[in-house]
Amino acid sequence: MPADALITGLAWISAAGSAWAVAGLIMALTARRGVPPHHLIAISASVSIAGAALVLIDHDALLARRLPDRLPLLCGILISGGAMVSLGAQSLVRAMRTGHQGTCWTIAQSAMIVPYCLGLVIWAAPHSWIRSAGVVLVLAALVLFGTTRRERTTDDEPATGSAWFWLSLLTFVFFGAQQFLATWPSTWPGWSD
Repeated sequence: MPADALITGLAWISAAGSAWAVAGLIMALTARRGVPPHHLIAISASVSIAGAALVLIDHDALLARRLPDRLPLLCGILISGGAMVSLGAQSLVRAMRTGHQGTCWTIAQSAMIVPYCLGLVIWAAPHSWIRSAGVVLVLAALVLFGTTRRERTTDDEPATGSAWFWLSLLTFVFFGAQQFLATWPSTWPGWSD
């Protein structure tokens, strides 16, 4: 691998990690301040839609009215994915209000294993032992998080109960479903994303 490609890859990884760290901080702050999750989702969706419209849409095809055959299915996937993100963000904010912010965020972001696992089962995606080991480690971490009895809250009082964990798992399911839906069109013949 050329050195330039390695440096570029590391730069993109660093940028993505930084963006997720900022997203986690924003979610934690909104949870602490009681900001309704739907406000954050609306702002995020608006920025994402505007950015995607500028960068991702094939404007020439759109102006020539050459719409994809699967446009209704694609719209259904996008709407369903948006609903999953909305529901997931709402359950994540509720979970984070318990004071388990780092753990809740980690469980929710572990949903990235869902598209990989479903891709193996549904589309017979190529298998990799290293990826499978990563899935096992993520699942083991979820079990360990679930057995955590107490964690200090931001108010220095012990947090009790397991509602935070179940809300985090619900967020995991919603985010995993959204990520699966986002990868689905890439399996269509002739589709590029």
